[in-house]
Amino acid sequence: MKLRKLLRKPLASLLKRYYMVINGGYSIGSAYGARYLFDWRHSLDKKVALELYEYEQITYLTESLGQIQPNLFIDIGSHAALYSIILKNRFPGIEVHAFEPDRTNLCQLYANLFVNKLTHGIKVHEFGLSNHSGSITFDASEATSSRGTRRISDSGNIEIEIKRLDDVLNTNGKVIAIKIDVEGHENLVVDGAHNILSSNQCFLQIECADVKLDLLKQKMDKLGYRWIKVIDGHDHYFSNIPQP
Repeated sequence: MKLRKLLRKPLASLLKRYYMVINGGYSIGSAYGARYLFDWRHSLDKKVALELYEYEQITYLTESLGQIQPNLFIDIGSHAALYSIILKNRFPGIEVHAFEPDRTNLCQLYANLFVNKLTHGIKVHEFGLSNHSGSITFDASEATSSRGTRRISDSGNIEIEIKRLDDVLNTNGKVIAIKIDVEGHENLVVDGAHNILSSNQCFLQIECADVKLDLLKQKMDKLGYRWIKVIDGHDHYFSNIPQP
């Protein structure tokens, strides 16, 4: 993976310059077996375009889900629907719910669904998830290169609607894959999803910083989940599905 990054990083800079000149910094291209609208000013999009963004995580998740064959995928903090589109293409019969509260991210998300002919194949929820229903504020980055970066803050500049996952989806006895990437809010998302996590067999990928990891592991352990592994130091995997 390190060699992959070294070889492709110079290409990213060249492509950014090219698309900034001819298309104002935008292009539509292929990555991870799908098509996406890329904003070449945005560091994440450049990584996605060259399949450098969470390549190991995506590979591990899709391989793991190939073994358990989930009925449902819940993408919490979907951003531009990268994971949702990859998994919908890999498992066409799966039900997919994407949660994304950021308006700018939603514009790119809907564009990606359109170019992949998945406008009706993925259910989009334009709000965030937490441990209660209401609203919260977060700080959204003003820098183009880090668009979509946000952290919950009482003095935040953007207000978003939030709900509990348990109040949105009512499902029991299914095999569910869940990806949580919510910039430090993951423990509250788990608190609002106890029924889902207790009533189904689930496999989770949760982004969590070290400072909040012990609390997350305690919560997941109480719900009957085992910690499996970590990738890149921050993406942690949990499951309550019986091991073969």
